[in-house]
Amino acid sequence: MNKRHWNLIKSVVDEALTYSGDERDVYLKIILEEKPAIANEVLEMLSLIEEAEAEHFMQNVKLDGEKLLSELTSDFSLSETKKSYIGKKVGNYNITQLLAVGGMGVVFKASRTDGEFNHEVAVKILKSGFDSDENIHRFRIEREILASLNHPNIGQIYDGGFTNEGLPYLVMELIEGKPIHEYCNEKKLILAERIKIFAQICRAIDFAHKNLVIHRDLKAPNIYVTTNGVVKILDFGIAKLLDSERSQLDLTETLPGQKFWTPYYASPEQVRGDQITTSTDVYSLGVLLHYLLTDTYPFDLDEKNIHDIEQIILERDPLPPSRAIKESGNIDDIAKSRSANITSLIKPLEAELDAMVLKSLRKDPRYRYNSVSQLIEELERFEAGKPLLAKSDSARYRMNKFMRRNRNILSIAALFLITIVGFSFIYTWNITQERNIAELERNKAEQAVDFLTSLFSAGNPVNAQGEILTAIDLLEIGIERAENLSDQPLLQADMLYAIGSSFRGMVMPDKAAPLLKESLELQRKHLPDDHPDIAFTLNALGSVYWSVDEDLLAEPYLYEALEMRKRLHGDNHPDVFTSLNNYALVLKDLGRLDEAENIYRENLEARKAYYGPIHSKVTYSLNNLAFLLAERGKIDEAEHYYREGLDAVRVLQGEDHSDVAIYLNNLGDLLQKQGKLDEAEEMIRESIRIRESVYGENHSNVSRSLNVLAGVLREKKDFDAAEDAANRSLEILTAIYDEDHTHIANTLAILGDIYQQGGNPDRAEEFFLESMQMRQRLYPDGNIDLAISYNRLGYFYLNTDRPVDAVPHFTNALKMYREISPSAKFTIARVQHNIGRALLETGHYSDSEVHLLNAYNFFAESDNISSSYYRRALQHLIALYRDWDKIEQAELFENELAAL
Repeated sequence: MNKRHWNLIKSVVDEALTYSGDERDVYLKIILEEKPAIANEVLEMLSLIEEAEAEHFMQNVKLDGEKLLSELTSDFSLSETKKSYIGKKVGNYNITQLLAVGGMGVVFKASRTDGEFNHEVAVKILKSGFDSDENIHRFRIEREILASLNHPNIGQIYDGGFTNEGLPYLVMELIEGKPIHEYCNEKKLILAERIKIFAQICRAIDFAHKNLVIHRDLKAPNIYVTTNGVVKILDFGIAKLLDSERSQLDLTETLPGQKFWTPYYASPEQVRGDQITTSTDVYSLGVLLHYLLTDTYPFDLDEKNIHDIEQIILERDPLPPSRAIKESGNIDDIAKSRSANITSLIKPLEAELDAMVLKSLRKDPRYRYNSVSQLIEELERFEAGKPLLAKSDSARYRMNKFMRRNRNILSIAALFLITIVGFSFIYTWNITQERNIAELERNKAEQAVDFLTSLFSAGNPVNAQGEILTAIDLLEIGIERAENLSDQPLLQADMLYAIGSSFRGMVMPDKAAPLLKESLELQRKHLPDDHPDIAFTLNALGSVYWSVDEDLLAEPYLYEALEMRKRLHGDNHPDVFTSLNNYALVLKDLGRLDEAENIYRENLEARKAYYGPIHSKVTYSLNNLAFLLAERGKIDEAEHYYREGLDAVRVLQGEDHSDVAIYLNNLGDLLQKQGKLDEAEEMIRESIRIRESVYGENHSNVSRSLNVLAGVLREKKDFDAAEDAANRSLEILTAIYDEDHTHIANTLAILGDIYQQGGNPDRAEEFFLESMQMRQRLYPDGNIDLAISYNRLGYFYLNTDRPVDAVPHFTNALKMYREISPSAKFTIARVQHNIGRALLETGHYSDSEVHLLNAYNFFAESDNISSSYYRRALQHLIALYRDWDKIEQAELFENELAAL
């Protein structure tokens, strides 16, 4: 038998010994079906082990027989290893007893020998004969992971090094106890006690995630409870490191046939071989909770081959815990082991826990709890008797599945109404628990169902008599019927909010805003001054106005929503975080950049503390902060936050998600500004690929990435390719928008840039003027985008030796920035620098001096802004004073420039 064959056998046996009963049978069927050549040796070895007296220790087997040790390890002299270590010293520890034999390691019991400490430990030593570079690397990884996870519920590492023979070893916490499922049943813990112990496990895994480690193999045999009742999570041997600087240390599969997923606990993405994320651990925790509650698994995998097992995991819906118990055939024993009768066991499962488990086990990671932190919050809601997220989410989830199954036979209108009905159920599950209000809300929910049923009736082909009703038609009918709910004002407000939000989601702000305003008026009249529903409507209405660049209208609504939510929830609440983000967005567009930046920074830290560093809400904050910093010229800091967000969103969503495309687009745009053109082009093309696959080839998001690509190609002097990209973007946008639009104006300006740099100034001027005139029609009272157009056209004239034409456009831009965005000091300084240059070239030295000095003072005093702005301001001041024959002033600034 060659060494590789023997390694494979031992790795399979080692893994098989972590299971018992049906679990082991399923694992062996999978492996031996794939590797029949090792079947006889594996089964024979397991038979020998089962005949020996053995007990579990750290997922391996305690071996008591010298004969058995010799038989199982003769090829690699394990008996000699035992003789050579017991009674010997490794580091500061004296080896006293052999505890366990693993696939490539041997675990000994040891005690401290230097008198400094008096405690016993476990020492894991790589077996002689297994000391390849790869296995030593794996040992180093295990030490790396454990060393980063200092938590009371995670098995700890104390030390490590190399033996005198050159074999690596780890000194670990000595865990003596029982696997968690055995402990819970032996103690006959009730459901509430099992939930508490499960919450401890979740907190430990959440800690690991926040330290950028995914376990990947959570299961009952990997979780022990010590004799003192302390939970200990073990075996991070195949954990995944999320830290981009350490990700190259991830353990990899080294033996054919060795799987990094356990059938009963494997998530669909593991079975498919997709990217592993923190959501994979959420899934495994859902299986574990199912097992702790019921002694059963979500799927029956007995007597199944590998193909059937994979299909079951990928396609079949998991059994809810209550149903799994009923179908187990062992319900009485299960109840007794939980100190319960059948009724008291089933009732809480059906009422709450089924939904919690099933949400954790969703096939699509996007529909699970978005983090272990959120699962912990759900457990806390359960213990406090509050409504569960999973209960409110389940109706929407079932409807989404229904729509996917029936997308070819359901009309757009019917699909849309299903979503509206889902909204009503979600609302109902989140009503207050106070009895008198609950009764009111129950009646309101019934009215809501009647209301929406009437809309279904309108869409019924029999009632419609052949007329095709679109989603917009049905919403219009909904508005008419909502007007008949005046005797139920709060229900009327809810329906108007739902329909208004739907129009908002369909990018129809002119229809959304009046409905939301009417809903808000009803809520203010019939609800307390501070109420969550009012805050939601304020936020929605402000967001509608912001989406159409009506920032002055948006600001008071978003501010009121923020302050109300702070009064209702305090500072540390998800709704407050959302309002802070939205308020900062409008502040940015209003030019109150210092305020916006401060809010973004504070909100980012608050969300990290609340959700952990790997969370979708955190990635939104990272992107918004990076975008603002880039606008303010803090380029290096912006790049840092973009890259942090990109790494996180890839972990959360995988490589082909639309959020990844957003980050690639924005980071590519930033890299272009830094002159990193090859990397920028690579990122933008990847963003385009993702957006085309998600949205289709003719979507506005695709056009945005094409515009950035055009800019990169322009900087690379590939003007033909840049023109092609911009023209394709323009074709997409003109097909989408029938009239003037800010996106079209932006693309026209991009084409102007391409023609200018490509040596065609006449065409450039044509496009710059068309862009500016479109924005003048769109924003007759002024707007930031219009200010950008003025500045852009002025810059064109300045660089084509037409400074006289440049001055009025720069002046218009400066006036508009000062009126609309007075705190946009970086942008204002850049415009003043441009005016100063133009006035210098026209010989208006005194006026030029005012603007150039203002720009110089800002750039000289600003931190985190590229020094190139400071240098250029100095250079133009020197040119001004030289031309003006003010030699002393010129020399003064020349000395300052030389000092740089």
